[in-house]
Amino acid sequence: MATIPLQEPTTKIPANKFALFELGFRPFFLFAGVVAVILMPLWLWMYKAGRVVEGPITFQLWHANEMLFGYSVAVIAGFLLTAVPNWTGIKTVKGFWLAALLLLFLLPRFSLLIPAVPVWLTALLDISFLPMLAAALATPLIRAGKIHNLIFIPLLLVMAALHAAVYFAPAWASTAMLLETDLILLLITIIGGRVIGFFTERGLGMTFKTRSWPVVEYALIAGMLLLVVVDGVAANGVWVVILSLALMILHGIRLAGWWTNKMLSVPLIWVLQFGYAWMVIGFALKAAAVAGLVSPMLAMHAFTAGVIGGLTLGMMARVSIGHTGREMVLQPVMLWSFVLLNIAAVVRVFFPLVSGLETFAILISGILWTLAFLIFLWVYTPILIRPRVDGQPG
Repeated sequence: MATIPLQEPTTKIPANKFALFELGFRPFFLFAGVVAVILMPLWLWMYKAGRVVEGPITFQLWHANEMLFGYSVAVIAGFLLTAVPNWTGIKTVKGFWLAALLLLFLLPRFSLLIPAVPVWLTALLDISFLPMLAAALATPLIRAGKIHNLIFIPLLLVMAALHAAVYFAPAWASTAMLLETDLILLLITIIGGRVIGFFTERGLGMTFKTRSWPVVEYALIAGMLLLVVVDGVAANGVWVVILSLALMILHGIRLAGWWTNKMLSVPLIWVLQFGYAWMVIGFALKAAAVAGLVSPMLAMHAFTAGVIGGLTLGMMARVSIGHTGREMVLQPVMLWSFVLLNIAAVVRVFFPLVSGLETFAILISGILWTLAFLIFLWVYTPILIRPRVDGQPG
């Protein structure tokens, strides 16, 4: 008669081992924070001093490039490299190859600022990261037959093509940035639909049941895909106004299905839902901007500082705890990180509505953003570089 072993057969990983390259979320979440902390103050200095980045990318475009293709892409890479093994049961890159992928991401973040480095070399490195990431993800997805998750591969490749346009088609750079934002919002719509409701229920101990409606879910994905097309061909047309208002309503309905006042006592939940709420605000402002009522930059920063900033910070905080075997409890100081990030978004989006406050809004929101990520790095660097507390791989 077979016996069941009472002890796990696996060897525990020593608690003092350097574990940064054990799983994708570790290096990419860590260096997303580093990029956020270093490049935002650098942008504020450029903005005040009127400095210019050499080459085809102006300093305004450099800021957008680093927030979208730098910070945002790092978080996306960390999340997908960690999620795909869960979906497939097959490991993604680790160790040397994960470190090489990180280096490919980091080099162009700073080489563009060094005049001695040819722009074409920076561009080659920068553009090649997303296809390499796509290849690292496609292999386990194809081997496991997870065809429905392959949608992320063409999205990453389209993002790479948009990145190429930033470097080699300057006349299209602003449109490429707009479409890149749309694609990141599409990824957030897909991933958020999968995890935010789930995280809400788990975080509340299954005392609350979220609601969803298939027609809303399908309409959201279709609408976000259509937005990419419409912004690409007629970014200032009436159809953008109509589509933005429709997406505002659809995202609002989805959010209402997740919402409960119980979550307000659980920061790891409300940071995600508040981040998603900026999606509703962003599409309201986008419709108003195309109608000529407000600056398009207000909508853009509702999406970038609010949606992308808020959701990615919350997701990194939660995923890093969960995937290192820790109890799902937030360190108290991280509450300030969440609060500062949301205040930064409020300041950047709404203060410029008052005449004369735009420069103040840019500087204050940038400082608050930096402080939020300094707190993140303070709390999570030890978590990200050390092994799981249960001694398991990952």
